[in-house]
Amino acid sequence: MYFLIEYDRETKKLMRCTPYKDKEQAWKDRFELETKLTKKGKIWTEAVVFEADSRADLEHNHSRYFNDYKGVFRRVKELGIKKRLKELEKKYRSEGVIPESSDLKSGTV
Repeated sequence: MYFLIEYDRETKKLMRCTPYKDKEQAWKDRFELETKLTKKGKIWTEAVVFEADSRADLEHNHSRYFNDYKGVFRRVKELGIKKRLKELEKKYRSEGVIPESSDLKSGTV
């Protein structure tokens, strides 16, 4: 399955996501959309085609088109990345790779 995405980078909004079974039609429509956007001077709007098994897969693999930044940060938190970053920070601080904040404030680093 193919998906034509129109995305406004300036407002960070998904304008449309159209599914296609036919690859050639998806690309044809993309070029037509891109031509229309260029004529209107909409240089901050993307027209892209992606292949994915489903819309859910597309949203997972290309989440920036579907989530606002709060959604992205929420997903990072859900995945436990924040916890892992804290663990790594603690590990590297104990090894002296990352200076303690008190060292940064005192200027000893």
